[in-house]
Amino acid sequence: MPVPYFTDLINDVISSLKELGGSARPAEVFPHIATKLNLSEKDLNEKVKEITGDGFDVIFEASGARPALRQAFDLVKPGGTIVQIGTLETADIPLPANMVMVKEIHFIGSFRYGNVFDEAIRLVVNGRIDLRPFITGLLPFNDITKAMHLAADKVHALKVQLTI
Repeated sequence: MPVPYFTDLINDVISSLKELGGSARPAEVFPHIATKLNLSEKDLNEKVKEITGDGFDVIFEASGARPALRQAFDLVKPGGTIVQIGTLETADIPLPANMVMVKEIHFIGSFRYGNVFDEAIRLVVNGRIDLRPFITGLLPFNDITKAMHLAADKVHALKVQLTI
């Protein structure tokens, strides 16, 4: 079975994902979450090649961060696939077209929310997915400034919810 690897620039986020793998049901899809990889590691390309041989088969870029998308082209194996699901800024981003050609990379865009809201709500209502581990803070609407500051703290916050 393929092994998923999760990357981020912030190690605490990676640790949170590793913990959620056992408690929030992704474990049903992925029985274990493999080694965490930090995108800012200088030897990341070498580490990925050591783990995989020649790169990842598939990369899902979900952050929408320019550097993460660019790095995906270095980390995917020849003939591999990059799926862009993170929303990027509106300005055009230069991509390594020659690398896409030489490595025969499949680059796919996916509007990640499309038509899945009804299914997602059904899964939550039926208890198949527990979203509570993802909620870092639950604050009253009157504390919106505090909530926005907490949500912006990517080291300590995953999702912040307001109550009305």
